Amino acid sequence: MRLASIDIGSDSIHTLVAEVGEDLDIRVLDAEKEMAPLAKSVDKWGNLKKLELENGLKVLERAKTLCERRHAENILAVATSAVRETSGGVEFVRQARKNLGLPIRVLSHRDEARLIYLAVRESVHVENGAFLAIDIGGGSVKLIWGDRQEMRRWETVKLGALRLANQFPLSNPPKRKEMDALREHIRGELDQAAPLNDLERGDAIATSGTALQLFRLALDENGEENSGPLHQKRFSAEALRTVFTDLYTTKKKERRSRGNLEEARVDTIIPGTVLFEELLNRFEIEEIAACSFALREGVLYDHVDRRREEIQAAQQLPDVRLRSVLQLARRCQWDEAHCRHVAALSLAIFDAVAPSLKWHKKERALLEYAAYLHDIGMIINASSHHRHTQYIIENSDLLGFTPQEARALGNVARYHRGAQPKKKHELYGSLSKKDRACVDRLSSVLRVAEGLDRLHHGAVRELRCALEEDRLLIEAVPNGDAVFETTVGQERAEALSKVLKRPVKIKLARG
Repeated sequence: MRLASIDIGSDSIHTLVAEVGEDLDIRVLDAEKEMAPLAKSVDKWGNLKKLELENGLKVLERAKTLCERRHAENILAVATSAVRETSGGVEFVRQARKNLGLPIRVLSHRDEARLIYLAVRESVHVENGAFLAIDIGGGSVKLIWGDRQEMRRWETVKLGALRLANQFPLSNPPKRKEMDALREHIRGELDQAAPLNDLERGDAIATSGTALQLFRLALDENGEENSGPLHQKRFSAEALRTVFTDLYTTKKKERRSRGNLEEARVDTIIPGTVLFEELLNRFEIEEIAACSFALREGVLYDHVDRRREEIQAAQQLPDVRLRSVLQLARRCQWDEAHCRHVAALSLAIFDAVAPSLKWHKKERALLEYAAYLHDIGMIINASSHHRHTQYIIENSDLLGFTPQEARALGNVARYHRGAQPKKKHELYGSLSKKDRACVDRLSSVLRVAEGLDRLHHGAVRELRCALEEDRLLIEAVPNGDAVFETTVGQERAEALSKVLKRPVKIKLARG
């Protein structure tokens, strides 16, 4: 199974596509980051400016496209401070759902901390059991204390690198008084966040962009290979302070010339560095480990943990369309024995006529899915359940189906009983000519098959079908008394005769 997460932060949108293994481990297949400084584009009323809103949605659309091209079965999009703290964030979420069909979960501070905790816990070996995780984002810094068993405590402080850059514009290079004001503000905010040193700290771990950027600069400063993975590497505070001092005295042009400094961080790296240094000092950290996993990985770990049984079932049934159909059927309390039997009878008829009439093999699967789902409307109302079935199918966001396929599937299931398809029926009439012809074929087969198991008793064990020049002969092999079922099947054969352009004869098989 493939899952994807999209982390919509204050200054960037991170996308991750991963494969969930048989033992429910997560293997990253693709990762992408694109800058989208939403927090920088808020007007004085707290609304996202139009241009930046549109740009953010374009970046989000590209992220979604990456997930789809990588065949992610589920895309989990989350948003943090830039969306959470602005009235414009509501509009961003609304537009994403309306224009992209992408629901976004806006995380609370606690949820954000918990997901980061999961990412760290599941990916970093902690020597002493307990750990302090530091996550410097664009809008805030998360401080998370925990161990293998639980997240013990968390704090969110509004001291993100982008937020600080907006609040404290710096000269080029920064002046001493500007840096002093920045430090004073950071210390004051940390002081108000509550006593931050009353828990056993354990190992110190840093995650997310600012810290990882500083770690790469530290490797570069020390002449070490800096293009490989950072995960689990340890850095001394002393080595990091050498990088800090160097950054504080450089101009933007010099910072840009550094091969390992991302262009998008040229303006935010110094505020983020001051914040990181103050945190090292406050917690008397002498060594800190890098963690390449962060919120987006935590989203996947959380999803897997909450849906273990569902995902394990998915591993056993890799066909996403069949799996999503069966999941919907079970949610609607289907009569499994009856629906599977109707599917088998339907496919027996299809296989007898499809080769000669050149029905497309893709239609066979659609017929099977419709047979599984044809009665799910019973959960709402029995007398008009075929119409309810159609509504449920077309509004269930079945994975693996295009909107056109879902509409066709809903129509096939709907016409297993009642009136035959007519163009004046709105949901049928809105289909393309090609799809209407497909619905006519498949629903006429399903209508006969359902009639042959009308009492849900399996009275007709199997079918022997032969397409002849002048008729379709269906011999029903009985499993006891099946006179009633063959009678009903014959009564429902009118639509199939019309499609085949020849009579349909149903009779009980002998012997």
